[in-house]
Amino acid sequence: MNKTLGIFGLLIFVCLFTALFNPAFVSEANLFNITRQTAQYGILSLGVAFVIITGGIDLSIGSVVGLGASLLLLMISDWNIPPSIAIPCVIAVCALIGLVHGLLITRVNLQPFVVTLCGLLVYRGAARWISDDRPLGLGTDYESIRLLGSGAPFSYTTLAIGASVVAILFGLYHALVLHGAQASSEADATTTKSPKDSPSVALLQRWSWLLVGVLLLAFAFISPSSETKKASVKSATANLEASTDMDAAAAKASNTPVIKIKKDRVKNKITLEQRVSRPAFILPAAVFLPTFLTMIVGGWTSKRKVILKPMIASLLAAGFLVAGVLFLLPVYQSVIPGDLFSLGFADVSGRLVAGLIMVSLFAILASAVGAAIWLLSAAASCSPLGKALLPLTGFAGLLTLLSMTSLMSSMVPAPMLIMIALAVVSSVVLNCTVFGRYLKALGHSEEAARYSGINTKNTTMLAYVFCSTAAGLGGVLFALQINSVQASVFGNFYELYAIAAAVLGGCSLRGGDGNIIGVVIGAAIIQVLYNSITVLRIGDKLEFAIVGMVILCGVMVDEIVRNLVAKRALLKRDSNPDGPPAEAAGG
Repeated sequence: MNKTLGIFGLLIFVCLFTALFNPAFVSEANLFNITRQTAQYGILSLGVAFVIITGGIDLSIGSVVGLGASLLLLMISDWNIPPSIAIPCVIAVCALIGLVHGLLITRVNLQPFVVTLCGLLVYRGAARWISDDRPLGLGTDYESIRLLGSGAPFSYTTLAIGASVVAILFGLYHALVLHGAQASSEADATTTKSPKDSPSVALLQRWSWLLVGVLLLAFAFISPSSETKKASVKSATANLEASTDMDAAAAKASNTPVIKIKKDRVKNKITLEQRVSRPAFILPAAVFLPTFLTMIVGGWTSKRKVILKPMIASLLAAGFLVAGVLFLLPVYQSVIPGDLFSLGFADVSGRLVAGLIMVSLFAILASAVGAAIWLLSAAASCSPLGKALLPLTGFAGLLTLLSMTSLMSSMVPAPMLIMIALAVVSSVVLNCTVFGRYLKALGHSEEAARYSGINTKNTTMLAYVFCSTAAGLGGVLFALQINSVQASVFGNFYELYAIAAAVLGGCSLRGGDGNIIGVVIGAAIIQVLYNSITVLRIGDKLEFAIVGMVILCGVMVDEIVRNLVAKRALLKRDSNPDGPPAEAAGG
């Protein structure tokens, strides 16, 4: 739970930082592109997550994507095979590739690194050979099947309504069935020093998911439609252009240079203000603030020493953040890269000043997000009431942030629906089936799993089959969306993005540990980072370095937190040798 909360905090931080400097980041078009890319790469990441959980690796994902995409377009355009037959055939070929990987690893006892590295070269060469190294595409034909990769069937508002219905049904099942079956054990677990809190805590735990579903349903209904927001933004843009034209005319008359960068920044600022819907903002904020304060008060009452440090850190970070937004951000918006600032002993360019301000706000915002997550986690661990309020509080906070964007009025990419379905199935398989337990046991210790009666060879083969099948599905979606495939380069480095997303999302390269929600969030972080580099005009030359550093920092922080939790559990066990054994830190 803490690991997922931390990686989700990293995603929120990157989004907030980018939107702070360029509100165009939260526009409908940009959010649509980000979510579509997240879905496509997320499918690849879900596949490789199963392999990583077993302790293996798959370096051939990008080449399998290129081979699948090339084969699909060849079958449809050159061989005149109907798409309804071509798509299943391509996915079956990719599944067969995964089966070959599994057989070589389990029957011939080759290392996964060697097998998949050879596959990376073989499948790339095969794709270039069958396509004769020429560009492939469908042109303007087959528009209906291309909607599978580029279509947008409905808006996120409709998706939120559907998700809220599912959450309400699950909440009813949780309250009436699951909670009823575990009533006695939960009553023992939620006893506190104050007997009056026990009924309220039990009630919140029983109906928490139902409350989340009701909140999401209400939020979806009061969120403005796409047409409403477009009209609002269009009106604001027209008013802004009229005012800036008048300012430009006045500046021209007084021989004052007109700087386009300032005009763009002011335009972005006003557009962001128009995107915020007051009812959609007030509702989740009205839920978040009282529940969050209740968590803090409950933690302060129960364990004052535990919550004191994160509370002080959060207050300091919030103060610095307010000061940065009020004083540093306006300076950044007014600075022109060509300006020179005299410091007495040297002249400093406006580009350097803007860069220093950006770095300063980066550190301030990172501290604020980290402190807020620390405080939320500490408040949830201090009292049963805080733990019961955590789902509702966290979800209300997320909806509050979403109300400041155009996500609810933007369209849902078709690949996003496929990724959601695949993620749900993957989560159920990993957490609720015997096969999922076998995967984790295999990753922790293959020898111990074999002695326990697990068929480790078949389990490993199925993991590689699923990984290659997901890569084939991803290749199909990429080909249909881009509608142009060059076999020599299509899919290059995709395996690195998929592996990075899985590791960033909580999959341990040592095996035995993985979280489907974390993998999806990790894929989103990778795509948001690339988009942020473009939106903030940092430069394409640094994109690989920035993404690599962020991933490295994320993995380092995860490992440091893991070690700290392990040491804390060990100290707790040593201080209370007669008590129950401490939980494993890496779980």
